[in-house]
Parts: sequence; C-alpha cells; structure tokens
Amino acid sequence: YEEFFVEQLHLAYRKYERSIKTGIKVSLKAEQINFAKNLYPFNLTKDQSKVLDDILSDFKSGSPMMRLIQGDVGCGKTVIAFSASLLMAYKEKQIALMCPTESLALQHFNNAKKYLGKFINIRLLLGSTTAKEKTIILEELEQGKIDLIIGTHSLIQDKISFYKLGLIIIDEQHKFGVEQRDTLAKKSDQAHCLIMTATPIPRSLSLTQFGDLDISTIYEKPQGRNKISTKIVSPSEFGNFLNFVNTRISLNEQVYIVVPAINQSESQDLLYLEKVQLRFQSIFSDTNVVGLHGQMKSNEKRSILADFKKGKINILIATSLIEVGIDVSNATIMAVLNPERFGLSSLHQLRGRVGRGNKPGFFFLVNDRSISSDSLNRLRVIEKFDDGFKISEEDLNIRGEGDLLGHHQSGTKFRKIANIHLHQNIFEQVCRDFKELKINFSSIEKNASSEELTIKYTI
Repeated sequence: YEEFFVEQLHLAYRKYERSIKTGIKVSLKAEQINFAKNLYPFNLTKDQSKVLDDILSDFKSGSPMMRLIQGDVGCGKTVIAFSASLLMAYKEKQIALMCPTESLALQHFNNAKKYLGKFINIRLLLGSTTAKEKTIILEELEQGKIDLIIGTHSLIQDKISFYKLGLIIIDEQHKFGVEQRDTLAKKSDQAHCLIMTATPIPRSLSLTQFGDLDISTIYEKPQGRNKISTKIVSPSEFGNFLNFVNTRISLNEQVYIVVPAINQSESQDLLYLEKVQLRFQSIFSDTNVVGLHGQMKSNEKRSILADFKKGKINILIATSLIEVGIDVSNATIMAVLNPERFGLSSLHQLRGRVGRGNKPGFFFLVNDRSISSDSLNRLRVIEKFDDGFKISEEDLNIRGEGDLLGHHQSGTKFRKIANIHLHQNIFEQVCRDFKELKINFSSIEKNASSEELTIKYTI
C-alpha cells in the first residue's frame, strides 16, 4: 500500500508542477480549426474529433500540454498529429515529430508532405542524413525557416536548437525511454507535448507509469478497414500454409515473413533470417525473395522497402523492424515464425501491417515445432481477439507489467514488492484514498525532494 501510495504521490506532484508552468497559449480562429479538421479526403471519426478538441483545450490552457493519445493500429492517430501541427504552425511556432525507426519517420515525412506540404516547410532528419544536409537543417531550424522537423533519436542531440519550438510529438512512445522523451521536451520549457501509442495501455498501468499524463483514447477505426483473418499454424499444417502463400502470390499479392533473429544463436534454437530466406528462395524459386534487418545500412534498407512498395519484391523476410512504419496496401499476408518469442502487443502491431488496402489481410502464427501450453494459450489470445485494448489487458494478466512495457518503461523506483497484477485490490484502494485526500501541492516548496514529499504525505 505504501509503495503504491508514494508512487501516486509523485505522479500527482509531477502533474501539478507541469500545471503551474507557463505554456505557449494558442488561440485559433474557427476557420483555422475547421481547415485543419478537413485537410483529408475523408471525415474524421467522432473519436478523432474529440481528441483534437482535447488538444485544442490544452493549447488554450496556458500550461504545457502533456497528452498521450492511445488507439489501436490503424485508428488514425497520425492524422490528429498532423492537424495539431498545422494549428501550431498558424501561430508561427515549430513542431518536432520523433519516431523510433527511420522507416516510420520516412513514412510520416511522405504523408506530411502530402497533406501539409502546401502550407508549411517540412524537413526530415535521420542518422543517415549526410553531414552537409544536417548542417543546413540545423541552421534552418535555429533560424525558424523549418516549421515541422521529422526524425528519429537524432532530434535529441545537444547541438539541435530551435527558433520557437511549440509542439513536440513522440510516436510509438513505448519504444523510447522516459529520459529520451524528457530530453526532447527540454528543448523548450513552454512547448506542448503530444505522445502517441498504438499499444493500448491497460487502465491500471495508465494510472501508474503514465499517471502524470492526460490520456485521450481513439476507439473507433475509420470505415473501410478490412478485417484480418488470424490463424495459428502447427508443424503439420505448414504445407497448407505454403500452398496458400503461393496462391496469393499468383494473384500478384505480396508477403511478409517475420523472424525473431538476424543471426544463428548458439544458446537459443531460433529461426534466423538467412536460414529462412534460403528456405523460401528454394521453395518459391520463381519469385523475388529478399531479406531485411536492422543491421543493414540505411540506404540499403530504404532501397529494399521502396522496391517492396513498388511490387518488385514478392516475399520480404524481415525482423520485427517492420512492426511500425511500413504501409504497403498490396501486402496481404503477414506470417510470424517462432511467434512465441514475441510479445502479444508486438504481434498485434505486426498484424496491422496487412489488410491496409482494398484486399483482405491474413495473419499466420507459424510454429515449426511443438510449443508449451502456456505459449500456445498466449498465441490463442491473438487468434481470438483483434481488439488491441483487450489484448493489452490479457498481456498484462499473462506476462505482468514489466514484460509488457519493456526495458525502458518497466519498473519504478518507488516499488520493490508492490505489483499491479498481484495486488490489484490494494492499488484500487490506494487510488480511492488518494482521490479523497485532495492533496494541495501549492504548500510544498518548488522542486521538493522525493524525501520531503514522502515524509509530508505518507504518514
């Protein structure tokens, strides 16, 4: 109880500290807001409109926004980020959009140019950007010539400074550590921060790891999204799976095959990329089968992805780097080998790479050997549910919060024995008690230490 209480105390204090800071106040005309909402060749869903209204309310508040948008794969979070970017650019402030991978940054850049390119100046900054181009981009950022900068971790380098940074957007936040997120936020004390995740967060975790954020949720999916068929493939069904892949390729459709490892491991018996690539090249000798992994040079990765998008590659054998940032409407099959090696949220994300066009999508969890009953039960969650919110709750029940959130996000310095999964009833009691206390943080000295906060209120 004490550990949960102290954690809630510090999260509430962080939220209070943010509320008393002065943020960039953004007041907009009705026609500007309507224009930003109608940028696209489709109407926003009710949930999307509601989230944009939440952001507009934060912009007007006078305090820095710290809002998390959570929504399932394909619900249209990026659309909201682009509209918010345009609204901030109306006030002559800059926007920084940080992504965990170059492929996702490139996808956002291309889409941003498509929808916003007529109205604002957009640039892309990656680790692979040439030194000469980087120098130009850094100068233009500092001079205020760039409105929207899209990039990877490269955006948090010390040498990057902005003219007037007004909005920070962090996509796929669970791929970043809290420190990386805060480093970008420190580029401007007054900037608003918008964080996005396609890994829906169970309610209990949203009140702990993310308790200092305001959370907006998109439940609806845009119309026209195809349902994706999901099937676990046992070793005896592998031949049928290959026949199905052959049929879809004969229809000029494309296939992703995901493997858990790049190289062979002496300690673990895993299917690795080269072995799988050679096997599929042997089976589908009349097709173009290409491998893709994170250790390749950026230009090589970009070239392979471009060829896949153009339809020059029939089967792409890849690691989980294609989990985000890949949008190829002609790719209809996603097969994951050794699926028991992946988290449920990662599998659900991978599934979201297919069924993106006007053709149905197929998702296969392919086992080349017998797996434990626990692993099989986990995979059945993916086979049974296509709702990311339901999957995240099941993932929490099965794996616990640490594994679910991954290395960067898991754990807390305030907890040594308290566990959300094991002590849910105690945690809920703490939340009720904490709400009743109505703690007034204004009586505490600014930047109070952890010890001061804990001594003052825990007793």
